[in-house]
Amino acid sequence: MTGVAPVAIPVVLSRNTPWPITVTRQADGGYLVNGRSSEYSVYVRQAGTSGEWLASVPEICRCGLVPADPTGADIRNYCGVDSQADSRTIAAAVNYIIQELTSHG
Repeated sequence: MTGVAPVAIPVVLSRNTPWPITVTRQADGGYLVNGRSSEYSVYVRQAGTSGEWLASVPEICRCGLVPADPTGADIRNYCGVDSQADSRTIAAAVNYIIQELTSHG
């Protein structure tokens, strides 16, 4: 699925510090996430029937089970991403990816 146009998603760290991110679907089933001078590959898969999702960020060797609407705190706690800006960016991307996966079956 290369050549898919990036999707810009607004992310807000605080009320006064918004920044854009882009999520681009990759041919291998993952997504490339860009935001705040960071770039990550993100993979998201449904984890059984519990309503949780497995989110993986290979560049930082982190993964974890997150709820279907993860926050930055969820990404920090369950995936071990230390940076608040990165965890917020990844959470917004994971939310978008889960919506895309559930709407397209």
